Amino acid sequence: MIDACGNGTTLFITADGVTVEGFEMTGGGEKYTDAGLCVEADNASLINLSVRQNAYSGMVVSDSANLTITGCSADDNGECGTIIDNCRGSTLNNCSANENGVCGIVIYNSLDGTLNNCSADENGQVGILLSRSPGSMLNNCSADDNEMDGIMIEECINVFEASTGTMGLPYDSDDILSLIGLMAQVWMTKTSSEHPPGFPHTIPGRMSRK
Repeated sequence: MIDACGNGTTLFITADGVTVEGFEMTGGGEKYTDAGLCVEADNASLINLSVRQNAYSGMVVSDSANLTITGCSADDNGECGTIIDNCRGSTLNNCSANENGVCGIVIYNSLDGTLNNCSADENGQVGILLSRSPGSMLNNCSADDNEMDGIMIEECINVFEASTGTMGLPYDSDDILSLIGLMAQVWMTKTSSEHPPGFPHTIPGRMSRK
């Protein structure tokens, strides 16, 4: 276990091509730049990591390309579990993000991200959020018992949900597609103002140190 004891970020990865496997990271601080794990690196692999009980975000990956995250959990963090921000070609396999304060898994301002067999349950607002991230794919993912939305897709085009084999329509910048769970009721709203106050359109944990 690596414990930051409430001070800053527990582990920060900036080296390209590294593999990090089998660690638990906890105790990240409460500032918006703090997290259990931060990654700004290309072609990195994160395997069987547990990122939990950090005061702000759990895992934050930003400004990175071709990252693979496999079998990782991000649970019980103060804001979001896993954030993929301004990345290209990220793949999450068999990952979970449960009981986080705001969102479970967020893919924001990214291109061609893929979630395979991922779950995000019992989070404070949204289970899985895809925002401004064209070419994303969801394959056999679930998001149950979240306070607001299960899976929410906003300001994206060409989103493919492999479980149902349907291609998302190209939505304009005012459209929001929300899905409760993966196969349940679907509805459209034209403005984000119809969501309850406090919905995180500014993604928690956004940071860049390059």
